[in-house]
Amino acid sequence: QLYEKRQQITIFGQTMLLRAIKQAGLASGMQEEMARIILNNVKVTPTTWHFEEGSDENGWWWYQSHVRTTALVLSTLLEVQGQFPNSEKIVTWLMQERKLRGRWRTTQENIFVFEALDSYFRAYEKESPDFTATVKVENREILREVFKGRELKTRSQKFSLGEFKPGQK
Repeated sequence: QLYEKRQQITIFGQTMLLRAIKQAGLASGMQEEMARIILNNVKVTPTTWHFEEGSDENGWWWYQSHVRTTALVLSTLLEVQGQFPNSEKIVTWLMQERKLRGRWRTTQENIFVFEALDSYFRAYEKESPDFTATVKVENREILREVFKGRELKTRSQKFSLGEFKPGQK
């Protein structure tokens, strides 16, 4: 019955419906249709994607927020579709929305964002890092670092502007 009224419910509700359809093992056509409807509501900038609920004067009662909805969309689409294009832009938007000393505004937002970030990590960071990164300026290698495994150590290098030729890119 909810599927028949899918255009009349909020994006958050549509996303919960998609999650329920997936978990119930219903037709993949229904899943694809719900994902299409949800993605048709994306707000796009060059570097971010997010989802906005319409104005509902009672939305505060049930903790409605753009952050919570966007986070639910990310985690659900990763659950249903696996990796998908521009998912990193949703993560970027969510990270930019931290307002209170690096946190989101409510426990609801925090919970949904943490779930989404965990889903993103599981979808995209399955393999442990094992690579060498290099930075070159004017075909001159100025930094090389080996990354093996996961760690929080920051690598940095300082250079004087005098080391580079004036007028060069």
